[in-house]
Amino acid sequence: MRCGKQGSGIIASHSKKLRYGNLSRGDMQPFETGSLASGGDKRRKLACGLVCDHKLAIPAGALAARIARLWNVDVHIFVERPAYASAPIMETTAPGVTYHYEELFVGDLENLLPDHPRFSRAAWGRLFLPKALPGYDRILYCDIDVLPGPLPDGIETIDLPDGIGMVRDYYGPAFMPVARDKDVRWTQFGLNPESYFNSGALLINPNQWDGDKILSALKVFMAGELAAAPFLDQDFLNLHFDGKIVELSPNLNFQQSLMDLGLEGANTPTIRHLCHGIKHYHQLPRYSVSEITRNASAEFREMVVDAGLPLPNLLPYENRKSTTQVKAALRGVIAKTGLKTPKAVRMETRWRERRRRALDYLRAGVAEGRFADPNVFDLNPPEPRVRFNGYEILPVE
Repeated sequence: MRCGKQGSGIIASHSKKLRYGNLSRGDMQPFETGSLASGGDKRRKLACGLVCDHKLAIPAGALAARIARLWNVDVHIFVERPAYASAPIMETTAPGVTYHYEELFVGDLENLLPDHPRFSRAAWGRLFLPKALPGYDRILYCDIDVLPGPLPDGIETIDLPDGIGMVRDYYGPAFMPVARDKDVRWTQFGLNPESYFNSGALLINPNQWDGDKILSALKVFMAGELAAAPFLDQDFLNLHFDGKIVELSPNLNFQQSLMDLGLEGANTPTIRHLCHGIKHYHQLPRYSVSEITRNASAEFREMVVDAGLPLPNLLPYENRKSTTQVKAALRGVIAKTGLKTPKAVRMETRWRERRRRALDYLRAGVAEGRFADPNVFDLNPPEPRVRFNGYEILPVE
């Protein structure tokens, strides 16, 4: 199909190996993807891989443009569209970004991995990036619901004997005993809630990645009962690589449950993962949305403009009930008067406990040498004052 220009982007439905163009900030130079013309060895040694369906192509393009500029690495977007999605994709023209279309699910994979009720099969694409991008020492895969920060030196040299590094799924199943006791993933299928990793960011060594072994294991997995699990791709990674995952610090997957605790520093984190149901690229309801998500939404809009793309029109995966929104608004009004409701007191108590656990987790990881990447966090920050906005507890900056 021919490509046509529309605004600052490009409409396309096929893979492009060269990316030329300028971001609106004007501080980038065009180069050939995969070359050493800009960025030296880092560009050759480290690449970022993104996978999306047609619905998330604009958020993926905006993220890719920001990563390419901020990290000075090649970024590859793999767009995996279902057969019914025939509309062309709006591409960013940002330097360093390469689009690939329908390249991951071929051969045995074409019918093995159907769409899931909660997400399209594009979520499985992270498993096949090493085969698609063999020319790099390391691949840093990111979910589309992340925002990038400064990239520390040496990421591309972290030793990954079995090909994979991940960040623990902090404040997930390990801290939810009720859900843990009822979930068959923990009670029947061998997943360990105390050592469960989040797949929102993966550091991959393509040279140590056994794609054939993974495909064989995937066929067995998809034939079993866990194939209906809510996080099946993440569950598969935890089962297949059990005991072999190199643990990375939260700097490389700073999940949303950590973002409201006042732990971020001037140069952290590298990857902020907005992993709650309402994303920063969604149309946000007026109330009952965290300030973190609203602030991230403003940052995302800036990224979209920088990438030369139109703002997407995406609805949230979940909708807050109107009564929930009204209650949050009323609590916010009360909070502004300086009064503390019993709910606010309970939430502050839980917040301080969450913060204590988070610091214990960071301190133990550093003291025990569990994290393969250097620590970038202040492990002894002062206890902050907090405020209640009607919906959540936040530190006073």
